[in-house]
Amino acid sequence: MSTHVICPDCGARNAQGAPWCGQCYRPLEEGDEPVATAGSFDTGSTDDPDDPQMRLDLPLPDTPRIGRESWTCPVCGRVNPLAESICSTCGSTIFDVFREPSPEPRDPRQALIRGLAAPGLGHVFARQVLLGVSVAALAIIGVVFGAVLMAHGAKLAGLGLLLMGVGVWLAGARDAYRWARQEPGEVLLHPRILTIVMAVMLVVVMAAAFSARGSQ
Repeated sequence: MSTHVICPDCGARNAQGAPWCGQCYRPLEEGDEPVATAGSFDTGSTDDPDDPQMRLDLPLPDTPRIGRESWTCPVCGRVNPLAESICSTCGSTIFDVFREPSPEPRDPRQALIRGLAAPGLGHVFARQVLLGVSVAALAIIGVVFGAVLMAHGAKLAGLGLLLMGVGVWLAGARDAYRWARQEPGEVLLHPRILTIVMAVMLVVVMAAAFSARGSQ
């Protein structure tokens, strides 16, 4: 439940303790008792979506409105005139209205657990989808091709690929933890590193293929 002061002249909603109405500039006196509201209320104005005196929903909507003559502070809910770019209550600027909300932080431990459960899954959880796809592809290529080469007698090349695949898997889980903690500087598998690992894997596979063809 929120408490606001309703201007007796224009009916605008104002934060409790505001010195004057943010819509019509009428000084608010101590006799103007605050009104406790829950859910929504109607100020009795038109249905124009740009009208600042339209129906207001509480709590404040996720996307603050800008009307023809006023803007609603996304931080404290104060209605400010468009001539004022700074909220008179909390000091936020009108540009905060257009700012995209920050995404909710991810749990680093969950990112680590998911990264260990499946390669790249921790990156996806930490909102690094493209890196997660690259890590998953390299880890799977290394493990699968490594096992295949070892099964066909190329044990050294197969073991090398297998170790690289597992290494990418484990390093990816660690990186997912760092991405969730918003520490990109601590990440190991940057795109350049992933490209180098892919090139090394390709060289190993080609060398193993030529070696197998020469031994036939």
